Amino acid sequence: MAPATKEEDAGSKFNPTGYNDLGFAFAFIAQLAAVIGWVCFAASSGKYHAVEGAASSGKTVVLLENIRHGAPTSPNPADSMHYFIILIFLSLAIATFFAALWMALLKSFPVEMVKGSLFMLPCASGILTVYTLATGGQFIMMAIMTALSALFVWWSWDRVDFTARIVKATITIYDKASLIYAIGFGVIMLQVAWMTILILAVIPLVGEGGGNAGVFVLLLLSMYWGMHVISNILYVSAAGVVARHYFGEQKEEATKKAFGQACTNYFGSICLGSLLIAIVQTLRDLVKKAAEHNDGNAAAAAIACVADCLLGCLESLVQIFNEFAFCYIAIYGIGFFDAAKKTYNLLTSSDALIKDTITNIVTLFGCLGVAIACAGFNYVAAWRLQLSKQYAGGAAFAGFVVGFAIMSVVSRIVEGGCTTLIICFEEEPDKLDQELKIVFNERKRLKN
Repeated sequence: MAPATKEEDAGSKFNPTGYNDLGFAFAFIAQLAAVIGWVCFAASSGKYHAVEGAASSGKTVVLLENIRHGAPTSPNPADSMHYFIILIFLSLAIATFFAALWMALLKSFPVEMVKGSLFMLPCASGILTVYTLATGGQFIMMAIMTALSALFVWWSWDRVDFTARIVKATITIYDKASLIYAIGFGVIMLQVAWMTILILAVIPLVGEGGGNAGVFVLLLLSMYWGMHVISNILYVSAAGVVARHYFGEQKEEATKKAFGQACTNYFGSICLGSLLIAIVQTLRDLVKKAAEHNDGNAAAAAIACVADCLLGCLESLVQIFNEFAFCYIAIYGIGFFDAAKKTYNLLTSSDALIKDTITNIVTLFGCLGVAIACAGFNYVAAWRLQLSKQYAGGAAFAGFVVGFAIMSVVSRIVEGGCTTLIICFEEEPDKLDQELKIVFNERKRLKN
């Protein structure tokens, strides 16, 4: 791919002149205001008091009684709940520790970590195949997935060294711009706040009959849209940081400028790309819900299965385009559709997608590893505290969720940086900053 000319390059990077896709930014803010307004109205009209009264009876009482009266060896209910809450908050510290350990290992042993993650891909599929065979499930599909995973590993093995160098270079850059981790923590807090708002928005609608189905769908779309917007602000910020170091521009203030532009100039484009994936995910959830209530209709079940498969493929495609397009936006300050065109040209003329996929596999198993470690820690701690099986299982589940959430944010940072380095090198290899040239020597060897 031909590099940009000096005229095209001058003043085009990291210096946006306006606000891209502004209409979608206003649309997102409007729906956010609508959701918050509904929550405020529900609170002022006493809807939460009615729900609180309903929560003291029926199934909720049964659930609370099951929690209170666990195994005889458990502590008293008050102490059990107290320990349970402490373990949940302790999971945050444990997840942060394991995430930092994962980053350190990835920086110190990048080749081994990348190879290990690739090796785990067919292994994990193989374990699931054996499990489905033992339980009488549909193991043929899992066996095909295992074979395809092994084929992918064999096909991409010669790209491991280059991917490892990309990952190591990304983490090295973040060591010089550590403020990006603070932004990542802020993103976690925003996600928690957003989910809290959505829960408060749904509570008054529960138990009011089926007339609110449309509202539930809109809230589901709003949930996905908000989650992706918050996550993609971090992604674009990380991409901006790495791109500035690649080109050797604005390195001293890379994080502040990248984050500021993600929240202002590029916010509309982030909202547009996030809306596309949110719509697909909402449709897929509706299809799954319809499949669960097909009343034994075989034709409807088959149609729902095909629709779910097609929407799953579409979701993956949109996600891939979003990731590359957001990197282009962070680098060149263009709108979403122009970035999508560049993404299409890149993916159809290079092996950038393969290298990016390898990076995503590494981060996926990092997320699973940290989540399992947090779940294991919580379960062992609950066992040592002699909590009931319900509390121990709940603590393990909470640890898994917290660990996966923390690592998802860290992974988002790593993925954004690695994808940006791949794009920068494919687009403008001659603009490589002197400090990073050694990272791409392996690329020349592979091409030869």
